[in-house]
Amino acid sequence: AVRNHWAIYPLLAACNAQRIVLCPVDPDLHRDELSQIVSDMSPALLFVKDQGPGNFQNHKMVRLDEALTELETIVVKDGDHESFKINGSDNLLMIYTSGTTGGSKWVMLSSNNLLANGASLAKRYSIVPEDRFYCFLPTHHMNALMITGMMPLTAGASIVLSDVLSVKNAKNYWQNLEKHKITVASLVPSIMALLNKLFPNGKPIATPELRFAFCGAAPLSAELWQDFEERFGLAIYQGYGLTETTCWAVSTPPDGPRHYDSVGVPLDTEIHIEPMEDSDALILEAPSIATRTGGEVWIRGPIVGGGYYNNAKLNRESLTADGFFRTGDLGRFDEDGFLHITGRLKEIIIRNGANVFSRDLDHILASHPAIKESKTIGIPDSLVGERIYCVCVLKEGATTQALEIKTWLQQQISQHMWPDAVMFMGFLPHGAAGKITTNVIRKIITGQLVEEILQSLN
Repeated sequence: AVRNHWAIYPLLAACNAQRIVLCPVDPDLHRDELSQIVSDMSPALLFVKDQGPGNFQNHKMVRLDEALTELETIVVKDGDHESFKINGSDNLLMIYTSGTTGGSKWVMLSSNNLLANGASLAKRYSIVPEDRFYCFLPTHHMNALMITGMMPLTAGASIVLSDVLSVKNAKNYWQNLEKHKITVASLVPSIMALLNKLFPNGKPIATPELRFAFCGAAPLSAELWQDFEERFGLAIYQGYGLTETTCWAVSTPPDGPRHYDSVGVPLDTEIHIEPMEDSDALILEAPSIATRTGGEVWIRGPIVGGGYYNNAKLNRESLTADGFFRTGDLGRFDEDGFLHITGRLKEIIIRNGANVFSRDLDHILASHPAIKESKTIGIPDSLVGERIYCVCVLKEGATTQALEIKTWLQQQISQHMWPDAVMFMGFLPHGAAGKITTNVIRKIITGQLVEEILQSLN
């Protein structure tokens, strides 16, 4: 449980050499969630930055700031170590992807997965040893570990690791790039939107070494993408993938005309669009476009991981017999071979690049004495991607306030799951099969349903 410590990279290499599994964890998770993780995983060793959580004192811990004080001065060269044999398909890295319902869920990745994705990305973007990458995203997520980790490392490039970027320190973003002579930067849509607001007239300082930047972890709108490139004169390449596919399976080609409404073209992977029908999917494009040749995005190739740790049921549901991973996202290819993500089947909310599962919040809300039923949904937002709305139906005779529910939730869950709003309805709309129709709720909140009714009357 360490936030952006440089030791993550040598630890990954050391674990690979010793055939040990490394499990990075967000130290800011709720204490109950951290306890659940430790209980589920039974780790042989815990790495902490300074002092471990009080309830973990019975586990063997290493305080990195004490144990690695001399490691910064050690230089390791090729041939300095004894040779070792590894099995590239062995589970090397496990990434925590969800929270409270049914225990923790871990994605298993091998060194083969990491090297395949890193090498493909480095090749596509012509990464060279002279490149310097700037990492400000949390290294317990695969975007940071791959885009500003394995990609530069496979090419022999270097990494500048900073504190996690926030509203407080974003004002120094361009100065930090210039100070460290960064050639390749990393961004997420929410930070791009924030930089647009902070620097409406463009970069406040020249960054002559900066070649381009990557953007991932959350959907990037065409408007934000184009506006950012024009404002700052910086090429942005985005990608699409999941932790289950190591990181990016699709990305923007560096050459040729831009397709601002697309996530790019396949990256040494096979992408299959499986036709299907689901009227309650979250549709991101106009239905006439999204359903023309669309379906669920399936991915197969060397970047597809080993599935979920100790979860045979989920593995059967997610992996096909012939090796495709079912993403739960809807997409289509255009006539130029570019992939467009058009919707989502899974009830996942992506806020500031962090995945929040609706069922986790609804599971907790079900235990509140005043709540009869709830549905948590994401509402599109230009700054953070999506905002979290918890829509609740109260039990007969029960009274409570939205602020009371929000405060109660904040005591139960990690901060990245805190809802932006709690709303009350007399009932939740259900479809013919008895399933809550989230699209109707979303249209009510955004006002789209009223607009559609008025248009039908006209």
